[in-house]
Formats: sequence, structure tokens, C-alpha cells
Amino acid sequence: NRYVDLARKIAGKARVRMPREYKRRFCKHCYAYLRSGKNARIRTRAGRLVIYCLECKKYARIPLNSNKKP
Repeated sequence: NRYVDLARKIAGKARVRMPREYKRRFCKHCYAYLRSGKNARIRTRAGRLVIYCLECKKYARIPLNSNKKP
């Protein structure tokens, strides 16, 4: 949790967006670093990636194939 907090503070202080692959590695609610099988459960349902944090019992739903225009 400490290192996630430090990374968020540095990104906020420097006014830089954190890359998407780093943002998806921690829980948005409790800021725990998510490790599959240890403190996170990862499933795919209805075209979404569902990440369940076992520390705070919250879900994160991420679309698998977004049809965004560049």
C-alpha cells in the first residue's frame, strides 16, 4: 500500500497521468497492490474483466474490447 500511495503522490505532484497498465495493478478503493491469487480474484464476464479485491471486497470492471475512436 505504501508504494502505491507514493506513486500516486508523485504522479499528482508532477501533474502526470499514471499509465493505464500501472493504474490497473492496484485497487481503486483501498490502494492495495493486486496480485492474482494472493489478494485478487480475476474473472471474465460479459465482455468485461472483473477484478475482485479480497482486502476491501470491492469490484473493478474493465471492458475487454473498447471500440474507441482515436
